[in-house]
Amino acid sequence: DTSDTWGHGIVEYNNVIDSFSIEKTSVQKGDISQKLYERWTYNHSYVDVIYSLYQNLPDIYIDIRVNWAEDCKILKMELHPEGFTQNQFIMQGAGGPITRPADGSELPLHHWVKLQGENSEFAIIQNGAFACDCQKGQLRINLVRSNLYGYHEPSERHPLDPQHPTDQGLHTFQFRLQFGNEITPEKLERDTAEFLEP
Repeated sequence: DTSDTWGHGIVEYNNVIDSFSIEKTSVQKGDISQKLYERWTYNHSYVDVIYSLYQNLPDIYIDIRVNWAEDCKILKMELHPEGFTQNQFIMQGAGGPITRPADGSELPLHHWVKLQGENSEFAIIQNGAFACDCQKGQLRINLVRSNLYGYHEPSERHPLDPQHPTDQGLHTFQFRLQFGNEITPEKLERDTAEFLEP
C-alpha cells in the first residue's frame, strides 16, 4: 500500500503479495462451548484467532488479535462462503441498509454485511474493522492498514522527514457469523446492538 493516508486514487487493494502461515492450533471442548484457537504468523506480525460455538446459539463467534509490525501493507481477512456469488450485497449504512455492487471496490464498513445466496443468506456482524470489499462471493474485511500518517499526495516525501506508519501494534476484532434464510436488516440491527452491548 504505497497510497497516501486517505487512499486517494485507490479503488481497490487487490495486489496480494503473501499470506500468513499457521503456526499452532488447539481445541477446547466443554458442556457450554467449544473453541478452536489458531496462531498465524507473517514476517514480524502474528494473528491469534479464536472460533467459538456455544450451546443453543446457532452463530459462529470469532475473536481476533493482530500484532502488526509491517510497513505500507494492508491486512485483509478473506471469507469464501460457499454458494454466494451474487453481483451485489447489502451493508449497514447511515440511516439504513445500502445495496452495493460486488465489484471489488473498497467501501467503508459499519457493523454488518449481508450476502444473498441462491438458497441461503450469510451475514457478518463485526466490531473493530473499518472497510471491506466483495467480489464473486469473496468478502474481504480490512483489519489493519499501515500507510504513512499525515501523508497527502502529490506532496513529495523527503527521506529525512518523520515517517510514522499507522496501525502498528496490537488490535482486537470481534465477529459474529450468521447463516439462514431470514436475516433481515431489522434483525441485523437488533443483533448488532446486542453484540456491541452484551
